[in-house]
Amino acid sequence: MEAVATEASEPRVRARILIVDDERSLVGVLAMVLGDAGYEFVTAYDGETALRRIRDDPPDLVLLDLGLPRLSGDEVARTIVERALAPVIILSGRKEPAEIARLLDLGVDDYVPKPFTPQELLARVRATLRRAVRVHPRSGANGLTVDPATFEARVHGRSLVLTPTEFRLPLRLVRGGVISNKSLLRAGWPGQQHELRADLLRAPIGRLRAKLEEAGSDLRIENVRRVGYRLAPRFSTVTTTEPQPS
Repeated sequence: MEAVATEASEPRVRARILIVDDERSLVGVLAMVLGDAGYEFVTAYDGETALRRIRDDPPDLVLLDLGLPRLSGDEVARTIVERALAPVIILSGRKEPAEIARLLDLGVDDYVPKPFTPQELLARVRATLRRAVRVHPRSGANGLTVDPATFEARVHGRSLVLTPTEFRLPLRLVRGGVISNKSLLRAGWPGQQHELRADLLRAPIGRLRAKLEEAGSDLRIENVRRVGYRLAPRFSTVTTTEPQPS
């Protein structure tokens, strides 16, 4: 399949969900349920891998089991919450009210006791994603707002007309910092991980730059050579450089 041939085929951005559980059979079931419901998903079977995946390419939601090897689910949840990396739904066989209260007090977004039905899980996922959009809107500085709930991007209130791929790229860029080419490719062409090259980004990034400038945005999309892209103030004196080896 041509990587860029599905530009107009997806009317909405699909949320990307990280499934974290060491029970591989359950991960397979969850992946099937989420995939059938139209979500993207990635997986991790231990706590350290989960945090690495979150740091490398932050998901829109984390489904997290507590009984993980290498790093406990509690530690993973605490790190995610303290650093506001993503919304978290705990999936656990623990049903004691005190335990549920403890985790909610920790700051996770929801708690789903095992066993659960696919319908219940999907309802909790939808509710958590809706709350995340309201509480943490996808917005950047200087008047740029990107809202996945309404599939709208605005500059100082002025609507931008974007293709699905063009919309998905600033949705990732507004997270701040340098976003890697790999992460942007995953965002721009979800589900098409083969034969995606960094040069595919040039055309949509170029169109985005032009549309932001035309709309009067105070932001520009800045290339960090051989690494990725970032949003920067249009009149910033910051220059792009190759990262120095540590």
